[in-house]
Amino acid sequence: MYKNTYKILLLVLTFLVGSSNFVLKASAVVSPKNIYSNYSDSVLMISNESSKGDDLVLNFGTAFSINDSGLLLTSAHLIRKNSSVTDSYGNKLTILAVEWIDEEADLAVIKVNKKVQALPLATSYNTQIGETLTIISNPSGFQNTLTQGVLSSKRNRDNMQVLQYSAPISPGSSGGPIFNEDGQVIGVVQGIYTAANSQNLNFGIPVELLPSKFLQPAIQSKQLASKQSSGSEQMAKVSFYLNQSESTAEDSNYQLLKLLSQMIDQEPEDPFAYLMRGMVKQKMNDYFGALNDLKHGQKMLEKDVQIFSFSQSSGRSKAIQLF
Repeated sequence: MYKNTYKILLLVLTFLVGSSNFVLKASAVVSPKNIYSNYSDSVLMISNESSKGDDLVLNFGTAFSINDSGLLLTSAHLIRKNSSVTDSYGNKLTILAVEWIDEEADLAVIKVNKKVQALPLATSYNTQIGETLTIISNPSGFQNTLTQGVLSSKRNRDNMQVLQYSAPISPGSSGGPIFNEDGQVIGVVQGIYTAANSQNLNFGIPVELLPSKFLQPAIQSKQLASKQSSGSEQMAKVSFYLNQSESTAEDSNYQLLKLLSQMIDQEPEDPFAYLMRGMVKQKMNDYFGALNDLKHGQKMLEKDVQIFSFSQSSGRSKAIQLF
C-alpha cells in the first residue's frame, strides 16, 4: 500500500515539475549580457576638470536617460559649471539645464541636447536581499563598464534609505544605473564606505527618491500602491497599540517604537513617522532621541519649500567616498 502511495506521489510531483503552471517555477531573469546589449547606449559619461595644486585633474562620472526627451539622472556631486556629457559613441552633448537637484540625496536631473532611449525604472521595495544586481558605469573613464553583485542590505543612513550592494565600483561609477534581475533600474551608484579595514561596502540611492514628475507612469502607480499597502497595514498596528490600556503602556510604547522605526526604514521621507516616534521616545524618557526625531520631522515638513543650491551643505556621512 505504501509503495503504491509513494509511486502516485512521485507521478504527481513529476507532472507538476513538468507543468508550465507549477507555482515554484523560477521567473525569467534578464542576463547581464542582455542588460548591456539593450541599455548600454542609454548610459552616458560626465566629465569635468578640477584643480589639485598646480595641476588640473580630469574627473569622470556617469548619467543615464530616464525619458526620451533628453532628461538624464545622475549624482548631484558630479554637477559643476564645467561639466560635459559624452554619449556611448564619443559625441559631446550640451547640458541645457539642471532640471532638479537634491544635494542631500545626492541626485540630480539634467537636460541635454539629444534624445536618448529611456531606461526602465522600478522601485526598490520588492527587490530582496541576495538578488543579483548589475551596474553599467564609467570607472576611471573606462566607458560603459559592466559589473555585477548582489543586494547586500537596505539601510537607513543619515535619515535616508540607501541600497548596499557588492557589485564593484570605482571613481567614475557615480551616477550609474543599478539594475535588478528584471532589467529595471532601482538605484543610482553613489560611493563606497571607506572606514579602516572595510571592504566592498558599496552604496546607491533608490530611484523612488526622485520627484514624481520625473518618474515613468508605471513606477508612479507601483510606488503609490506599495506605499499605501505598507502604510495602511502599519498604521492599523500603530492605531492598535495607541488604543491599548494604561496597564500595558510600557509594552505598547516599545511596540510603537519598533513599528515606527520600521515605517521610517521603508519610507524615510515621511515626516509624520518621525514626529510620532519622537513623541513615543518622549514618553519613554528618551529626551535626546525625542528631540532629534521631532526636529527632523519638522525639518522635513519644511523641505517642500526649501530651495536647493549648489552651495548647500550635505548631510551625508563623511565616511562615504563619492565616486
